Amino acid sequence: LIRMQKTEYVDITPHRSVFLKLGQAGYNLSEALAELIDNSIDASIPDKKLTIKLIIDKTRIRVDDNGKGMPKSVASQLLRLGYTTKEKEKKLGKFGLGLKTSCLSLGSHFEVRTAQKDEEYAIIFDEEWWAKKGDWKKFPLHINLSKSTSHTSISITKLLIRIEKKDIEKMLQDIGARFGPFIGSESVEILVNSIACKAQLPKLTSQGMKEFALKLPNGHV
Repeated sequence: LIRMQKTEYVDITPHRSVFLKLGQAGYNLSEALAELIDNSIDASIPDKKLTIKLIIDKTRIRVDDNGKGMPKSVASQLLRLGYTTKEKEKKLGKFGLGLKTSCLSLGSHFEVRTAQKDEEYAIIFDEEWWAKKGDWKKFPLHINLSKSTSHTSISITKLLIRIEKKDIEKMLQDIGARFGPFIGSESVEILVNSIACKAQLPKLTSQGMKEFALKLPNGHV
């Protein structure tokens, strides 16, 4: 009995719904925003204090930073699942999913604007539009030609969560604890609705302080 075998190649492009399922990561408010703060810290400029501003109300969550922004080569890949430039670097985010999962866990519409010098790039994602018309190979990248200081701004709307005053108060504590080494070193300041997060540092041995220092921008202690 002779068996004939052949190979065919099939298209395994993910279904559009894969992107929408990223929002089911199970983040709470503090965890989702910590992912975005991680990205801002990774984009800090050496010898320049990084300022991260979080603006939160009932209709919008916005995260702004004065970091180095993204070049077109990175901005154009921002929504590509798994894409990252940090695999070989000592960075906080390494898997290329944090921004997408955190934004979609908070709202069904988000916009990222980032600039370095003379160009600002904008990526706008809307769940409803994506479910009907999204194309993995033809996603719009908006380019604005204007002189601007380097920055990145993320705005999340069509919120999926209700944010109460107590949630913001808890978030201030959580951020102060998670990013305490950065805030305490004065290399980073994080403001939530104009309120500065205070560093909450655990008591450390000399070895612990050395380990913290390795995680800080430029090795600050």
